[in-house]
Amino acid sequence: MRLYKVVILANLAFGVGVLSGYLWWQRDVGRLERDLVLARESKPAVPGGEKSWSVTGIVRAVRSNDRLVMITHEPIPGLMGSMTMAFRVKDQGLVKEIAPGDRVQFTLVAADKGLLLVALRKEKSP
Repeated sequence: MRLYKVVILANLAFGVGVLSGYLWWQRDVGRLERDLVLARESKPAVPGGEKSWSVTGIVRAVRSNDRLVMITHEPIPGLMGSMTMAFRVKDQGLVKEIAPGDRVQFTLVAADKGLLLVALRKEKSP
């Protein structure tokens, strides 16, 4: 067999492979787009009503005027790992007695726009 025939057959096989791969990929993209639309349309059901978590952490900053408190918290089971983040506070009075460095026990609830801190209690120093 001549070299040019081998090259043509190799290119043809490569082209068929690329075309079939593209068609398979396009079929998968269509399925994923449909799944994404369905997921966006359906709201997840929260079993047992409102979802809440009780967590321990250390206060890093308090911005009472903005109703924010930044806390380094332990892992929240079923929600997120341990990290430092700011939480919106339901009531500005919750952060009156809290200062950076305080160890706290707090309760979060799932709100429309994220998490809302609804209870905050300063723990006694060991």
